Amino acid sequence: MILEKGEEVLNVWEGDVETTIKTVRSKKGLIRTKHKVVEAKDKEGGALALTNQRLIWLRKRGVFGKSYHIMFEVPLQDISSISGTGRISKRITVSDPNGEYRFRIGATLDEFRNTVKRALTERKEALEEMRRKERAHVLIDFSSLSDYMKKGGLSLTTVKCPECGAPLKLPKNGTEILCTYCKNTIHAQDVFEKVKSLI
Repeated sequence: MILEKGEEVLNVWEGDVETTIKTVRSKKGLIRTKHKVVEAKDKEGGALALTNQRLIWLRKRGVFGKSYHIMFEVPLQDISSISGTGRISKRITVSDPNGEYRFRIGATLDEFRNTVKRALTERKEALEEMRRKERAHVLIDFSSLSDYMKKGGLSLTTVKCPECGAPLKLPKNGTEILCTYCKNTIHAQDVFEKVKSLI
């Protein structure tokens, strides 16, 4: 299983997933046999992996040597509900905009729900932080950076180029400056991040 940047596995449960397959049902008549395509429920063994970004169903294959293959995944932020059904053979149902997934795994409904809710809360916070940084990147220019520094009691007129160390005069406006020595581009957002740690 290949993980995305910053993604880590939080938990894995062995079990099975309920799938719907199309099958042909035959019924013998006096003259001929009638065939009808119907949907039937089937079980598929494997493991359900929870990462800090998604739920992943891994199908188990092989008799002697086991291997796992990703069959589907659900981004955590897309999960709309988690419920349980069945009295004897308990199933956990996870819903998203594409439908429902029914699992029988080695966890109770409450354990599973609480684990996923914690991961979902952290995922939503991480996504909000990413959005906030993207918004800040668009909003920060050198004129707003100058105002921010004045509020914090700083007066900064030059910065050092992170590549060559040459002194650079901060412009009055714009979102980036070009180092005249090494031609490196310095963004207002990068300067803002450094100044923020000083204030």
